[in-house]
Amino acid sequence: MGLFWRIYLCFIGCLEAINRGYDLWGRLILAFLSGVGGGTLRDLLIGEDRLPFYYVKDLTYPLGILIVVLITSPIVALNQDSHQSEIFKKTKKYADILGFTALAITGAAISISSSLPWFWALICAALTCAGGGMLRDIVVNQEPSTFKGMIYEEVAVVGAFCLVIGLMIANHFEYTPIPVYLSLIFSIILIICLRLAIYKYHLRYPKILGGTHSDSH
Repeated sequence: MGLFWRIYLCFIGCLEAINRGYDLWGRLILAFLSGVGGGTLRDLLIGEDRLPFYYVKDLTYPLGILIVVLITSPIVALNQDSHQSEIFKKTKKYADILGFTALAITGAAISISSSLPWFWALICAALTCAGGGMLRDIVVNQEPSTFKGMIYEEVAVVGAFCLVIGLMIANHFEYTPIPVYLSLIFSIILIICLRLAIYKYHLRYPKILGGTHSDSH
């Protein structure tokens, strides 16, 4: 599942590069940063058993990125408006919600399994979700939209916090794994519901906290 969503993020990064008129190398770089940038920042933070990086040990990731770019480039060239259609935008929105949820939970779980203090689970969840996008924005000289009023990483933090609390409670029921499963399910549902609410009601930070009315990505 993690591989699928990283491939999806690579696809989004490749589209961004195509929209900016980048060549094949530029598309590979943006796809790479989008797909594995967040996990890289997380693993740099954790270190130890997370090094060398997962995509260094497993060539499936870089090969997948290359394949995504090589397939996406000619398709978009032949159907230049295909990724601007309403069907594509809706599919992208819901795929983003599911991918975001999977990466947030994965980031938090990796932090917990690495025996870091509980609050690092929140940071690792946010990094895994948004780190790649931030690196991509830096490369294209664009301010991260999630720093200008968009509610994004905060959802990962809330979901990871609920997961941590749930697992702390589950520690008192060591004779059954059910509380662990319930914690995971609740956190996943919470993240999905929050992302759906943000999309539906266009929720943003209030102006007093730095929010703007811009919807740029």
